[in-house]
Amino acid sequence: MSPPRSTSENVPIHPFSMTVGHSHSTSGERPSFVPNAPSSMRHPPPMAKGKAFLQHFLDTLPEVDTTANILVALILLSSRLDDTRLLGQYPEERFTEAEPRRIIRTFRGELEEIHDLLEERNHVATLRYNYLNPLETENSISI
Repeated sequence: MSPPRSTSENVPIHPFSMTVGHSHSTSGERPSFVPNAPSSMRHPPPMAKGKAFLQHFLDTLPEVDTTANILVALILLSSRLDDTRLLGQYPEERFTEAEPRRIIRTFRGELEEIHDLLEERNHVATLRYNYLNPLETENSISI
């Protein structure tokens, strides 16, 4: 892959990686089964294979109240807020010039096309794919 040749090729990479890329990489990342992703451990992990037993494993997991507090924090931080702005939605009118407004309309049209293509594909798919769906992607970084 060759490096971008101009600013016009390089600038779009940053907003993409900060919105769609972040959303794609963190969607569904909330671990709810604590043994797979403990928030803390009361003992270090075993240093050699075959040295851990059930009681050691149970003693290593965090206390129930610690786990509950972490799960509540994860749920609160990963919940969609009431003022969520999806990709391409700008409630403030920041631009009054014709060219930026045309670019935003074009961008929204392209997002609509992407959404329609994903919906078309999801309609026949047994497992829906919504990770890059513009209606599922926030306009800025969120957890």
